[in-house]
Amino acid sequence: MANETRLDQIRQSLGNPDIPDGQTLLHVAVEAMAVEAVRNILEVPHFDVNAENSSGKTALELAVDRSLDRAASDADARAFRNIERVLLGHDKVSAFVDRLYRERQVNVDAANAILLGAALIATITFPGWFTLPLPQDTSTNAPSLQVPPTNARAIEFPFFVWWVPLQAVPTLDCPKIK
Repeated sequence: MANETRLDQIRQSLGNPDIPDGQTLLHVAVEAMAVEAVRNILEVPHFDVNAENSSGKTALELAVDRSLDRAASDADARAFRNIERVLLGHDKVSAFVDRLYRERQVNVDAANAILLGAALIATITFPGWFTLPLPQDTSTNAPSLQVPPTNARAIEFPFFVWWVPLQAVPTLDCPKIK
C-alpha cells in the first residue's frame, strides 16, 4: 500500500498523465524527461524497472533511443543521457543489461566457432580442388609418380585463380594438360 501511495505521489508530480496501455509510470517519466521522478520510481521496492512497453522496449531503451534521436535538441539529448546514467546506476537495471550482454556474447562466440570451422574445412579442401591428377602409366593403367617434362611447368603454376580452368587463361604461357 505504501508503494501505491508513493507511485501516486510520483504520478501527481508528473501532472497525473494518462498511462497508455503497455506502459509503466517509469516509461512515462522517461518520456517526460523527469529525472527526479525516475529517481523516485527507482527507489520504490518491488517496482519492475525492466518492464517492457507494448513495443517491447524498457525504460532504458526508450532513454537511449531518445538520446540518439537526431531530431531531439541538444538539451533533450543531454536530459535523456542523464536519465540513462540514473537508470544504469540502479542494481536491477545494470544486472539486466549485463545479462543481455552475456547472452549476446554467447551468440557471437557460437557464430565465431562456426566461421572458424568453415575456414578450417575450406583450408583443408581448397588445395585438393587445384591438385592436378598424376599422369597415367599406359602400361599398368596406374598413376605414375614420374611427371613428364612437358607437364612440369603446369604443375609448378601457382593456383591462385579461383574457378578458372587453366586452359581459359590465354595470357599465361602454360601448356594445356591432356
